[in-house]
Amino acid sequence: MNKKFSRSVLSTVICAAIASSVSISAQAAEEEASKSKKNEDIEKIVVSGIRGSVAESLNTKRFDDNFVDAITAEDVGKLPDRNVAEALQRVPGVAIQRDRGEGDFVSIRGLGPDFVRGTVNGRTLVSGTESFDSTLNGGAASTTGRATNFDVLPAEVINKLEVYKTSSASQVEGGIGGVVNIKTARPLQLGTTTAATVRGQYGEFNKKTKPSFSGLHSWVNDDETFGAMAAVSYSDRFIREDIANTFGYLKAPAIDTNGDKKGDLKGTFLPFSANPESFTEERKRTTVNGTLQWLLGEDTQLIADVLVSKRDIDSNQYGAIYSLAPGSHAGVKFCNTEPNADKSVTCNPEVNSGTLTRFPTTANIESFTDIRSGSDKSVNFGLNFQHNTDNWLFEADYSYADASGELDFGRSVISLVDGLDKDGKNIVRTIKGIASTHGGAVSFTPDAKDAAFLNAANYAVQQTELRKRKNNDSEHAFKFDATYSFDSDIFSEFKVGVRWRSREKQFDVYFGQDGGRKNPALATSISNSTMRGPSNFLDGDLAGLTPSQLLFPNHYAILKARGKDIDLAKLSIESFVAEEETLAGYAQLNVNTYVGDMKLSGNAGVRVVRTNTDVTGQSQKLTLEQQGSINVPVLSGPVEDFPFSNSYTNVLPSMNVKLDITEDLLARFSYSKSLTRPEFEQLAPSLKIINATQRIAGFGNPKLKPYLADNFDLGLEWYFNESSAITVAGFHKDIDDYIVGSVNKDETIAGVKFNSVRQPDNQGNAKIKGFEIGYSQAFTFLPEPFDGLGAIVNLTKVSADLKLNNGDKVPFPGVSDTSINTALYYDKDALQARLAYSWRDDFLIDPTDVFGASQLYANAYGQFDLSVSYEFADGLTGFFEVVNLTDEQEKRYVTAVDSPANGTRPLSLGQTGRKINLGVSYKF
Repeated sequence: MNKKFSRSVLSTVICAAIASSVSISAQAAEEEASKSKKNEDIEKIVVSGIRGSVAESLNTKRFDDNFVDAITAEDVGKLPDRNVAEALQRVPGVAIQRDRGEGDFVSIRGLGPDFVRGTVNGRTLVSGTESFDSTLNGGAASTTGRATNFDVLPAEVINKLEVYKTSSASQVEGGIGGVVNIKTARPLQLGTTTAATVRGQYGEFNKKTKPSFSGLHSWVNDDETFGAMAAVSYSDRFIREDIANTFGYLKAPAIDTNGDKKGDLKGTFLPFSANPESFTEERKRTTVNGTLQWLLGEDTQLIADVLVSKRDIDSNQYGAIYSLAPGSHAGVKFCNTEPNADKSVTCNPEVNSGTLTRFPTTANIESFTDIRSGSDKSVNFGLNFQHNTDNWLFEADYSYADASGELDFGRSVISLVDGLDKDGKNIVRTIKGIASTHGGAVSFTPDAKDAAFLNAANYAVQQTELRKRKNNDSEHAFKFDATYSFDSDIFSEFKVGVRWRSREKQFDVYFGQDGGRKNPALATSISNSTMRGPSNFLDGDLAGLTPSQLLFPNHYAILKARGKDIDLAKLSIESFVAEEETLAGYAQLNVNTYVGDMKLSGNAGVRVVRTNTDVTGQSQKLTLEQQGSINVPVLSGPVEDFPFSNSYTNVLPSMNVKLDITEDLLARFSYSKSLTRPEFEQLAPSLKIINATQRIAGFGNPKLKPYLADNFDLGLEWYFNESSAITVAGFHKDIDDYIVGSVNKDETIAGVKFNSVRQPDNQGNAKIKGFEIGYSQAFTFLPEPFDGLGAIVNLTKVSADLKLNNGDKVPFPGVSDTSINTALYYDKDALQARLAYSWRDDFLIDPTDVFGASQLYANAYGQFDLSVSYEFADGLTGFFEVVNLTDEQEKRYVTAVDSPANGTRPLSLGQTGRKINLGVSYKF
């Protein structure tokens, strides 16, 4: 953890708070003199510009009985950020995960994406994204389950983002971390209007410019009883990311440092490999949104919504694997020497915090090319009916959500060899050099420049494979709510409701592989099936052997040289179908009264939900067939279904209380019990082969129970101006039945012995506590032109403990101790500008690496973003934006509980570069 930097950021926040207190005092007398009767219906404030957006977001927070924060569009189709997840990171307690440098998934108060429920207009938003990380934990493929990928929706279709951090009985269960609700615009709210935006994005690292555009039209009849709205958005983004990776760290053999042939240095760690990788990726997204809204008389309303979004993602990855550790590959000699009699090796490496940070070794060199073609599509439809009588409000809502994802993956691997032996097998060629962990990445520098690296005749095809992953996730839901309004000085409303939901997740995997030089055509065609690696790797920041000094396989040319296709066979043992049905009912009493001169409002209620789950996996005879230097999974015989069922009922009480101590100062308290259900992949009784060669696998657990949490929240908020507030909130979560993946060594499944098998189980209790501080102020008291200035600062501190049932304490994934978001803005007349900075502390990615001895962490990361816009004429605005202004790099590292690394074991160093947007929007 970068403690020095963390203290520096905290000092900045404290100084800003002190300065703000002075400005608040200076304007207090002026405000008291100028206060007038406030509008009772403050939520009708017209949103315009940054300051209007901030004011509306604060009103949403202020007048809700729950703990909620919001991000409001500054105008039609204009969120503060071009990416939904990156807009959400401006909210206190929210942190984001990035993919290729862009935000996609969010965490709330330390709980990761699986604990955050995503909705559109209050309805479930499902995601079907498929992904594959070739390095993390030996190669990790993943399917989005209950988590929501917020990159599938463009910012242009969104009117407001609401983040609910506490729950009430009337809210749908499922998010212990919280709920992110995306509100789209309604035609009767917009009136008759048209808006359009055109922009171009230039990637400084990839030197590419790609276009995007959006358009919206809303129409309302003369009586303002019927409205229709349609919006379309298209974006094309090109991304380059360079990453210096390693598979992880192993315990090194004993080392003889004094030449007596006896190991005197023991228990150190060394990197298994050095893996420089370069990605190029193009993402195309098209989104269509439509709404029809009828007022069927004064007391009845009908709304129909549809939202369709489709993404196409095509990428190429050029990577190399330098096997460094003893046993990592045939011929690799640690310290460039043969073992001594006691199996130690003689050398004098550089050692720091139990890590070999620089040491001689021989390395085997492989290069690979990965070709990915993926797509995901989501469809959301909703029909809402509301009817008022004298004291009753009846609401019926039907929703349908469907998401599908597909990933086609192809890989070819070539290796440096010294020809063939008498049995026709490749003779591995090893290169002497120096391995190092300096500079934030593992690197390998050969002792001498070797022309063999760029000679195709010295390479042989080791592996060619194809994979396909498909999933479909669909949900039907219907709910009915009835609200009775009291004519009472204490109680305001009584709400009851019922909700039925049916969800189905289907996942299929297909695989085909050819290992070694089995096809004679490949031996003669390899010279025509290679290409040079990308230049300027990591902007020249990586020492040693880089991809530009190597040859890489041309995947399509190698497939053609085979003379026949690789057959894709369904991996039945990894495929599954999950069906989940829930039935929930609730009762909630709302309060609106006075305690003396203080207004008291809130709600108390209980929600009861029954969950029935049916999960079906498949089994088939499995063998791991050796082809050259790799193992290939081969299935044979009949396929058998293995169905499992599980049911459980949960009672979820809740209470939210808000006390207006004065007109501008209020306090809050909340208690609730909430749940998050296990991921579908965790439930699936299927075998997931992570790495067949290293015999690493995972296995599901259909008997998993949901996470259950008791949540306590306490807050104090002071609204001292229309666009200004200071807020403080503390929270505590006690989570039972926490699901942790355990690693079992030497496990036999389906007749195959695996070195490592990971399986999830309810085996822990977690406690999360922390606080949030938010500050927002418009500096209207300053003289012109500085009265257009404003500032937003928020700080979140979180601590978490995870204790297993056996008493062991393990690291808690996804929690950053500290996260900070700041923004300095200017909004006056035609000019708007914002400089924003977001920073989050280190956080745990995975408590167990592929070797079972270390934990994987993400380094602290901070990023500046700049946006400037100017209205040249009525409705015509030009804008300029820079994302990642200072060109920050993302880093990961490895450490171990019994051997802290203190920053000496880098896992990866990645760079995507800054992005520059230039565009124009027009509204009329």
